[in-house]
Parts: sequence; C-alpha cells; structure tokens
Amino acid sequence: MRQVLAAAGSPIPILGVLTEDPAGAAGLDAGELSRRLLGSELIRSGRVLAEKALAWWPQLVGVPGRSDPADQVEAGCAVQGLLGHSHTGVKG
Repeated sequence: MRQVLAAAGSPIPILGVLTEDPAGAAGLDAGELSRRLLGSELIRSGRVLAEKALAWWPQLVGVPGRSDPADQVEAGCAVQGLLGHSHTGVKG
C-alpha cells in the first residue's frame, strides 16, 4: 500500500494495518475488557498502530486543545489502556 501511494505521489503516511479479527471485534462490541480481548489480534494490531502514531506525532500525547481536565484524564487512560500500560478494570 505504501508503494502504491508513493507512486501516486500521495503525501499520506501509512502507519500499518488493523488486523481483521471477528472475535476481537465481537469482544469490543460487548464492551467488556478481558485478558482474552487484550491479547486478540485486533487489539495487538491496534496497539502497534497507536504506538507508531505516538512515535511519529508525540504531540498527540498531551491532547492539546482540551480544556476540561477530566477529558484529559479520560483520553490519557484510553491511550494507556490501548498501549497496555494500565490494566485497571481488566477481567481475567
């Protein structure tokens, strides 16, 4: 995909791919975090994409423009949870 976009002269960077994982998607849709869901291909590929996005654009970590501290805490927890830095509320 990167080569096709580069050949077309597209300036859009490609971070990677999100794995097709019906079981992982069903787990996300159910809304209940579990160790199985966190280990799914879908979440693992999402974690790789999030880590790469934060490496390419570190300014995303600060979530600039958010004025409500509660929003910042919520956004930070979501990013940390996706990256596997916090397992609060994860069921076995």
